[in-house]
Amino acid sequence: MALMLRIEKLVHGGLGIARGPKGTVFVSGAVPGELVEVEVTGRRASTEFARISRIVEPAADRRTPFCPHAGVCGGCDWQHIRYERQVALKREILLECFRRQGKLERLPEIEVVSADEKAYRMRAQLKLDRQRSGVGFYERATNTVAPIESCPLLVPELDRFVAGLRARLASLPRDIEHVKAIAGTDGAVASLPVIRGLSVAETAITVAGTEFRVSGDSFFQNNLFLVERLGQWPAERVGGQHCLDLYGGAGFFAAFVAPRFADVCLVEEVPSLVRLAGDTFRRHGLNHCRAVHATAERFLASATGPLDCVIADPPRQGLDRAVVDGIRRLAPQTLVYVSCDPATLARDVGLLVTPGAYTVAEVALFDLYPNTHHLESVVLMRRQ
Repeated sequence: MALMLRIEKLVHGGLGIARGPKGTVFVSGAVPGELVEVEVTGRRASTEFARISRIVEPAADRRTPFCPHAGVCGGCDWQHIRYERQVALKREILLECFRRQGKLERLPEIEVVSADEKAYRMRAQLKLDRQRSGVGFYERATNTVAPIESCPLLVPELDRFVAGLRARLASLPRDIEHVKAIAGTDGAVASLPVIRGLSVAETAITVAGTEFRVSGDSFFQNNLFLVERLGQWPAERVGGQHCLDLYGGAGFFAAFVAPRFADVCLVEEVPSLVRLAGDTFRRHGLNHCRAVHATAERFLASATGPLDCVIADPPRQGLDRAVVDGIRRLAPQTLVYVSCDPATLARDVGLLVTPGAYTVAEVALFDLYPNTHHLESVVLMRRQ
């Protein structure tokens, strides 16, 4: 049954929200303020999910997507929104998460950092479609591959890798279903698995004079244009004797803040990333930095202070409660929380910002993922 709905706003997850005759309706592909006719595609309890069948009154911020694969490929879900409005919407969503999940109403003004909306993406996980001889990404909410010819969000080196991978597809072993790839600033693409003649096992990404070695499946900040500014943000705000970098990856934040501390300890549970971080420290003479193989929970269980700063850049699910309790016990003077999920960020900040504990000093929104609903946030907290 078709419904006529007015889209009120966009919420965390990128969907539009409207009020239908049976309650809340979440609508994909929407822009706030527009009147749309939708078809219900699913239900969960009292909530309905729908897609737009007809735009009756388009919003002024709606635009024609610049990619021919938009609407099919699951990579971009906001390409239909004017870019300046995308950034403003993300700020609104971040604020709402702080209010709803974190119970935080009084916050400093959010700094917004953005750059070019195209050719920014340095990492990709590419899906292989043997039947159609295609390379691409999953269609939204499915395991069906949407083959692409080119992706305007990828940096040129990675976009060329897609074309090369498609040309080699018939010769690849049949058990390879996807390829993780990352483009280095030296022009080489690293991938897992390595595609002979097309990619290498490791490449280099140089940021602000520091060379980071990364493998095809390494986690590394994704936006070519904003990666340096993201690393500089905490480095300009912290300092002291001892710094703990939790979920430290290949050493990105540790290398940036290294000049500000006498001792930096990076904690990472993926052995290959621990090795890469250690290599970075040795190559750049950062003898006061060390990389430890451990989970954040296990490391904090036996860690002792004093600490001047903790940097935490956890995966999407946020901090385990044991990590929150461990940070509270160690009581660093400053805490930098980097997050790709505003809901879990707000939840965890709400747990840390309690009377006599921490206050939120600064908040920044980095739009690392233009034309998607995803956003990166950084919160600086200081002990009261």
